[in-house]
Amino acid sequence: MNNISFLQNENLPSFAQLCISDRMRAHFTQKTYRAGECVQSEGDTITHFGIVVSGILKAVSYSREGEELCNAYFEEEDVFPEFLYLSGNRHYTYLLYVEKRAQVLWIPLFLLEEMLSADTRLVSALLCYVSQRGLKNQLYLNCLNYQ
Repeated sequence: MNNISFLQNENLPSFAQLCISDRMRAHFTQKTYRAGECVQSEGDTITHFGIVVSGILKAVSYSREGEELCNAYFEEEDVFPEFLYLSGNRHYTYLLYVEKRAQVLWIPLFLLEEMLSADTRLVSALLCYVSQRGLKNQLYLNCLNYQ
């Protein structure tokens, strides 16, 4: 099996770091949110990618019985809604709440798509981030299912 050369750069900055330092940053929006605040509602159209600069967000849905189900936490340098966007879903399938006072950097989707088209390092960093995020989620599931 051949090595994929663009994935071999261990010194590659994270996806969040590359975005934050991008020359297009002047077109990004940074907002601060209070704990308990709802940032996105289920069904909202995805128009931006968010990068957590500080704090913690959580993705929540509710069971039929009204119990809160936490789908994911987003911490510093985490990106959302990466899985929804990359799978072609253009609407939030969960509520996004602030767990701990947070700052979020919002990147308009059209700008992110331009950035990804122009920079293979950014694509590599996004692929690595999504892989690591998927592994982290799998480890959480393994811990929750451990008897």
